[in-house]
Amino acid sequence: MALRKISRAGFALILLLLAGCAVQTAPRWRLTADSELQLLATALLEGQERQAAWRLSEAVRAATATAQPEAVGRVWLYACAIATARLDNTLCSRYAAMPQTDQPESHRSYYAFLQGKWADVAVATLPVVYHSVVTAKDSASREAAVAVIADPQSRLIAAAACVEAGQCGQGGVNVAVDTASAQGWRGALYPWLLRQRDGLLQGGDTVGAHKVQARIDLLRATSGK
Repeated sequence: MALRKISRAGFALILLLLAGCAVQTAPRWRLTADSELQLLATALLEGQERQAAWRLSEAVRAATATAQPEAVGRVWLYACAIATARLDNTLCSRYAAMPQTDQPESHRSYYAFLQGKWADVAVATLPVVYHSVVTAKDSASREAAVAVIADPQSRLIAAAACVEAGQCGQGGVNVAVDTASAQGWRGALYPWLLRQRDGLLQGGDTVGAHKVQARIDLLRATSGK
């Protein structure tokens, strides 16, 4: 079955952050890497693990052909962002392992955003869509800023970064669940439903937690989890 395409707007938004300012036609390695990264995003969010591993290896291979740390870092940082959207920090370690002196400020700042180290974020280097999330004064305002992000992929990344940073509460989790569910992103929805259930249980809402568990069971029944 063909994989559904991730929103072009969301893909373009993240790559705009990680791209240079060149206006000439992109070289072949860059076109290959970008194409593989878009397919990587689709595979990760939909829970296609083998497909994701293959697409990531191809993107890294294309970028490595340049022998440019910035190009390779860009690939790993994008992979980190998509993995973060599904509450998985595994791929982020590959970017963190790279010498940071070889990475531009925009890369380092975006990584700090994803890791919840917002004191190290240079807001001006982030895509504009994330500015209001980082600069909001309280949790409710941050959750509202996340909820109004138009692109679902960017919204899910923002929700994950905010929740993992402890800057958003259950409202941020609810936004992420609704976003992943609406897009049919099984690979992201499952961990977010677990987070939502656990939050409800901690808050004493056993009825709400039971309803979420029913959704988890339904997803498991068709995914083999």
